[in-house]
Amino acid sequence: MGVSFGHDSGGKPSEHRLAMLGGIAHQVAATVDNSRLAAAREEEAWISTILLQVAESISRLQPVDVTLEQVARLAPAVTGVDRCAVLLRHDDGNFYVRTVHALRDGLADAYQGVVIHPDDLPLLDDACRLGQPLVVDDVCSKPSRVPEAWQTRFGSCTMLVVPLLVADEVIGALVPTMSRRPACSASGACVS
Repeated sequence: MGVSFGHDSGGKPSEHRLAMLGGIAHQVAATVDNSRLAAAREEEAWISTILLQVAESISRLQPVDVTLEQVARLAPAVTGVDRCAVLLRHDDGNFYVRTVHALRDGLADAYQGVVIHPDDLPLLDDACRLGQPLVVDDVCSKPSRVPEAWQTRFGSCTMLVVPLLVADEVIGALVPTMSRRPACSASGACVS
């Protein structure tokens, strides 16, 4: 908080005025802090609600396709991604797209009929081998993890792969992406 005093006040505030201004500044700071805490509580409540919906969806006795569809729909709400695909691994070792949810028309189309061989997407292979989520914020700068063919077909700029594990065995993966259809600059960085 900034204040100024005119020449008529002698240019120097009294101790009383300084104390009042200090009190006002303290109240303003407390109000701003309370506002931030309220916003954080609202966001935490929203995320808790979404996670509860995911947990309820998974715990219900319903067909697996219904559960996977609900999870694919909720992932963009929680993470802010444009699209989320659920891949399941078959006995042949390949990943097959089970369901896709996209926030904009046309984004899910690239996944139709896709079969991902283990060598097609090193990011997927690495995440499954390590058994942990991996993210690439700028796929254009990581062609060793996200090949150009993948970039061309799917137009993803940011990609996350979360392996689905049952007793340490990979049964599939959740693949949320930001799909702004970026172009790659001369430096290899994605630009919107």
